[in-house]
Amino acid sequence: VKVVKYDEMQCLISGLNFLLNRVPDEVFGYEGGMQSFADPHPYLLVNVGSGISFLRCISADKFERVMGSAIGGATFWGLVRSMTKVRDYDEAMKLAMAGNSDSVNMTVGDIYGGDYPSFSLPRNMTASFFGKVRSLTPLSLLIESPSNAVLFMVSNNIGQLTYLTAQKYGIEKIYFSGNFLRGNEIAMQALHRAITFWSGGKMRSCFLRHEGHFGALGAFLLHNGFTGEDIA
Repeated sequence: VKVVKYDEMQCLISGLNFLLNRVPDEVFGYEGGMQSFADPHPYLLVNVGSGISFLRCISADKFERVMGSAIGGATFWGLVRSMTKVRDYDEAMKLAMAGNSDSVNMTVGDIYGGDYPSFSLPRNMTASFFGKVRSLTPLSLLIESPSNAVLFMVSNNIGQLTYLTAQKYGIEKIYFSGNFLRGNEIAMQALHRAITFWSGGKMRSCFLRHEGHFGALGAFLLHNGFTGEDIA
């Protein structure tokens, strides 16, 4: 068996561009409904794995990595594992899904007694992750809620970095990919809300039906001689 190596990000972009141009219902929004664009470019691809890569895709054969972050899926897994006895990633995710971060996170309402209308901050917006833990006893702290708070914290951080990156390059279409998002309702909701809030609804947060297959598809296309124009 001969193993041929291709660049990871090139494969990812090639596979994604192929599906964006060939599969009508590939893209969906968090609140439901398929998203379609006459031309998918330019867009920002946020690939969330162990860490995060932010890829500015200008055309079918032109893209660049404009930023990265070390706070990603492995951060969530590492923190939850250090706080609990869970030794499996899927179990950690189930634990987080069952928790309620409101019991450990401090909100705008906790500080001001309600909304902060001067800056359009709703009472349920998180003001400080794990801000309530200082006043809780260890025995009253269930492991599900801190795990949920970690998941929400990582997701919210990704959302804010995504908005700032998209704003810098004047991009309104944002695609999220990566194993961290597969079946992760909390993360998708947090990303959608963050992008919508900070952009005032001008930016579109989009998710992908065939998440997990872009790299393999891109490698197949590149190995068989397909170029950016062929893929588009």
